[in-house]
Amino acid sequence: MEVSAVQRFVRRAPRKARLVADSVKGMKVSEALAYLEFSPKHAARDVAKAIKSAAANAEHNFNLNRDDLVLKQLLIDEGPTFRRRTSISTAPVTSRRSSKTSPMEGSS
Repeated sequence: MEVSAVQRFVRRAPRKARLVADSVKGMKVSEALAYLEFSPKHAARDVAKAIKSAAANAEHNFNLNRDDLVLKQLLIDEGPTFRRRTSISTAPVTSRRSSKTSPMEGSS
Protein backbone atom coordinates (compact mmCIF):
# COMPACT_ATOMS: atom_id res chain seq x y z
CA MET A 1 0.00 0.00 0.00
CA GLU A 2 1.30 3.47 -0.86
CA VAL A 3 1.09 6.26 1.71
CA SER A 4 2.31 9.81 1.23
CA ALA A 5 2.64 13.20 2.90
CA VAL A 6 3.01 16.61 1.27
CA GLN A 7 4.92 19.53 2.72
CA ARG A 8 4.43 22.82 0.86
CA PHE A 9 6.02 26.28 0.88
CA VAL A 10 9.18 25.18 2.69
CA ARG A 11 11.79 27.94 2.78
CA ARG A 12 14.60 25.83 1.38
CA ALA A 13 15.94 25.86 -2.16
CA PRO A 14 14.83 22.74 -4.07
CA ARG A 15 18.32 22.16 -5.42
CA LYS A 16 19.72 21.80 -1.90
CA ALA A 17 16.84 19.61 -0.71
CA ARG A 18 17.21 17.24 -3.68
CA LEU A 19 20.80 16.46 -2.64
CA VAL A 20 19.54 15.17 0.71
CA ALA A 21 16.46 13.44 -0.71
CA ASP A 22 18.45 11.44 -3.26
CA SER A 23 20.74 10.10 -0.53
CA VAL A 24 17.88 8.42 1.41
CA LYS A 25 15.77 7.17 -1.49
CA GLY A 26 15.02 3.43 -1.21
CA MET A 27 15.92 3.15 2.50
CA LYS A 28 13.68 1.96 5.31
CA VAL A 29 12.15 4.76 7.36
CA SER A 30 14.19 4.06 10.50
CA GLU A 31 17.46 3.96 8.53
CA ALA A 32 16.61 7.15 6.66
CA LEU A 33 15.77 9.06 9.85
CA ALA A 34 19.00 7.89 11.50
CA TYR A 35 20.97 8.98 8.43
CA LEU A 36 19.29 12.39 8.33
CA GLU A 37 19.79 12.99 12.05
CA PHE A 38 23.56 13.08 11.61
CA SER A 39 23.65 14.71 8.18
CA PRO A 40 25.47 18.08 8.10
CA LYS A 41 23.05 19.50 5.52
CA HIS A 42 20.41 21.95 6.75
CA ALA A 43 17.82 20.53 4.37
CA ALA A 44 17.99 17.20 6.23
CA ARG A 45 15.71 18.58 8.94
CA ASP A 46 12.97 19.44 6.43
CA VAL A 47 13.24 16.10 4.62
CA ALA A 48 13.11 14.21 7.94
CA LYS A 49 9.98 16.13 8.91
CA ALA A 50 8.23 15.05 5.69
CA ILE A 51 9.28 11.42 6.24
CA LYS A 52 8.02 11.43 9.84
CA SER A 53 4.70 12.86 8.69
CA ALA A 54 4.22 10.16 6.04
CA ALA A 55 5.16 7.44 8.55
CA ALA A 56 2.63 8.81 11.04
CA ASN A 57 -0.04 8.81 8.31
CA ALA A 58 0.73 5.16 7.57
CA GLU A 59 0.49 4.15 11.22
CA HIS A 60 -2.62 6.11 12.09
CA ASN A 61 -4.71 5.89 8.93
CA PHE A 62 -3.75 2.50 7.50
CA ASN A 63 -2.51 0.53 10.58
CA LEU A 64 0.87 -0.21 8.96
CA ASN A 65 3.97 -1.07 10.95
CA ARG A 66 6.61 1.67 10.88
CA ASP A 67 9.45 -0.89 10.63
CA ASP A 68 8.08 -2.27 7.33
CA LEU A 69 7.84 1.09 5.52
CA VAL A 70 10.27 1.80 2.68
CA LEU A 71 10.79 5.17 1.01
CA LYS A 72 9.71 4.68 -2.55
CA GLN A 73 10.84 8.11 -3.74
CA LEU A 74 11.04 11.70 -2.53
CA LEU A 75 9.73 14.32 -4.89
CA ILE A 76 11.16 17.80 -4.42
CA ASP A 77 9.39 20.37 -6.59
CA GLU A 78 9.79 24.11 -6.89
CA GLY A 79 7.42 26.32 -4.98
CA PRO A 80 6.79 30.03 -5.37
CA THR A 81 9.79 32.36 -5.42
CA PHE A 82 9.74 35.27 -2.99
CA ARG A 83 11.15 38.40 -4.62
CA ARG A 84 12.10 41.62 -2.91
CA ARG A 85 14.33 44.62 -3.43
CA THR A 86 16.97 45.93 -1.06
CA SER A 87 17.43 49.56 -0.12
CA ILE A 88 21.08 49.52 -1.20
CA SER A 89 20.79 47.95 -4.62
CA THR A 90 18.05 47.78 -7.21
CA ALA A 91 18.86 44.18 -8.09
CA PRO A 92 16.12 41.82 -6.92
CA VAL A 93 16.80 39.31 -4.16
CA THR A 94 15.07 35.96 -4.62
CA SER A 95 14.32 33.38 -1.93
CA ARG A 96 13.33 30.03 -3.39
CA ARG A 97 10.82 27.70 -1.80
CA SER A 98 10.14 24.02 -2.33
CA SER A 99 7.41 21.41 -1.97
CA LYS A 100 8.19 17.91 -0.73
CA THR A 101 6.14 14.77 -1.38
CA SER A 102 7.24 11.56 0.31
CA PRO A 103 5.45 8.42 -0.90
CA MET A 104 6.14 5.18 1.00
CA GLU A 105 5.28 1.56 0.52
CA GLY A 106 4.45 -0.84 3.27
CA SER A 107 2.81 -4.19 3.79
CA SER A 108 0.07 -4.71 6.33
